Amino acid sequence: MRKKKVIIVSDFGEMNGGASKVALETVLRFSKNTKLSVTFCAFNIDSEFERRLLISEVEVINFGLKNHKLVNSFIFSIFNYTVFKRLRVYISCQKTPVILHIHTFVNLVSPSVFLLSRMLNVEKVFVTAHDYFLFCPNGSYFNFRTNLCCNIKPLSVSCCLTHCGKRSFLEDLSRRAKGLVQKLVLSLSSVEILPISKISKQILSNHIATGRVICNPIVTMTTQLPIQNIDRSGLVYIGRLEKEKGFQWLCDVCAANSIPLQVVGLGSLYLYKDKFIKYHGWRDTTYIESILDNSVAVVIPSLWKEPFGLVAVEAFQRGVPALSSSNVGALGFMDKKYEYSFEVENIKSFLKVYRTLTLSQTSQVQGVVESYKSVFYKLDENYVSEIMYEYDK
Repeated sequence: MRKKKVIIVSDFGEMNGGASKVALETVLRFSKNTKLSVTFCAFNIDSEFERRLLISEVEVINFGLKNHKLVNSFIFSIFNYTVFKRLRVYISCQKTPVILHIHTFVNLVSPSVFLLSRMLNVEKVFVTAHDYFLFCPNGSYFNFRTNLCCNIKPLSVSCCLTHCGKRSFLEDLSRRAKGLVQKLVLSLSSVEILPISKISKQILSNHIATGRVICNPIVTMTTQLPIQNIDRSGLVYIGRLEKEKGFQWLCDVCAANSIPLQVVGLGSLYLYKDKFIKYHGWRDTTYIESILDNSVAVVIPSLWKEPFGLVAVEAFQRGVPALSSSNVGALGFMDKKYEYSFEVENIKSFLKVYRTLTLSQTSQVQGVVESYKSVFYKLDENYVSEIMYEYDK
């Protein structure tokens, strides 16, 4: 039987946030499927990862290193003709129709790859929507100046006149220019959008046609069995230290209420000063597990409509509950018994749930692990077959 040819495209071929992590994991899983012939395309492909792919007989197209010259980077992010041309030549040489699956494109690959859907040799083009860049210029549908979710029509006059980004108004305007080009390219292309949660689908569907929700693949985090620890205390935050992630709000609350907070990650709000907050920077899996094993919960205080929130699921693998704001997409998959959510930026709601967790039996580890196995393990187990179903439709 002839294998189905799949080309997976990502801005980065190295760990560069959750979306690139999912892209890399997808490639590894597809490489084990005997029905697929896989090619991986990205910038900055990690040499060790590339070696693993070549051993697994995955073809690799390395677009090279990121161009750090500001003007070139801006032009490439609007329409990267070099990437478009290279993929067009590669696809035209294939003996069978190909499926193009794009995970990230905003920074380097650009929307140019959407136009490949017009080639006769391209069967389908899919985009897994890890964020909201498909319709929103800043990708978050969030106003970073007011710290509120946006309600303005994307790319409208009002949108273009609103300074909602983290940086200068000039950069906001450049993102809108990119957005307008992207909107035109999408109108000339045939692309199927795959949301990753109910929240993701709800937001996306208000602005662009979407397909079925397919949960992200979950990387097995655990290197050893979770431990029963009756002396757990405080919270742990894992991720980028940014406003939209709710990190500053979380630090304020923990400092005011004497709640110990372990912080794993880096970002613009690094080193918020307080005796109850301890920073660890980015750490490996084993180190993070040791922190989780001594914490009451992992906390995800997102202010923006977070499409998924992989940290919650990874903590569940260790038997650690996730204390999440109601904006976190992963909540839509959780067992209600272990869904510890609070209203966004509501201190009273947050403290109530936190106290419930601290007063409950800390030996709930096995129950959380079993919940993970019954919900996320099954979703994860079916990830490749769910994607294959979309490919075969």
